[in-house]
Amino acid sequence: MPGEAQRKQALRERARRLSIPAAQDRSREVQARVLALPEIQVAETLAYYSPLRPAPLTGLLPGELEGRRLCIPATGSDELVFRESSGADLVPGPFRGLFEPPPSQPKIPVEQIDLFVIPGLSFDRRGIRLGRGKGYYDRALALARSDAVMVGVCFAECFVETLPSEEQDVPMHVIVTDRALHRVIR
Repeated sequence: MPGEAQRKQALRERARRLSIPAAQDRSREVQARVLALPEIQVAETLAYYSPLRPAPLTGLLPGELEGRRLCIPATGSDELVFRESSGADLVPGPFRGLFEPPPSQPKIPVEQIDLFVIPGLSFDRRGIRLGRGKGYYDRALALARSDAVMVGVCFAECFVETLPSEEQDVPMHVIVTDRALHRVIR
């Protein structure tokens, strides 16, 4: 639907232009809320991400999750491939500003991941995520186990009442911002 596509593009442009004051301090707030989730306490294999603006930074997560199997997505031809990574081994990826694990790092099948920490340009109260428009995360998350937990993270300015959605959108279970935690009721 052309109207929805235009609305999504306008929302993406708005999110990219956002100036997030005190982003590093506010990222710590996001990370603290993520680390306090009961679901993260029992997850053995976790996926997190290498941030692109305006996503919260994720530098504290690996150290706090020592002893867990951690992975970060890397872009394949048309898919996300999750590779084992502590975050210290990242190299420039094909998209400007994005760092990802090198191809030498072992792949972790999506079905083995217990909890995903997922960035978005914006999220809404239903758990719908507005990404960058290529569908990488939706295609990958569609393969996740039904009991895998999806945690969307963004700054408070990027959390909105409603976003346009499509059938292939995979909703989050929890949205974490620097100001609040929102559990999605289904």
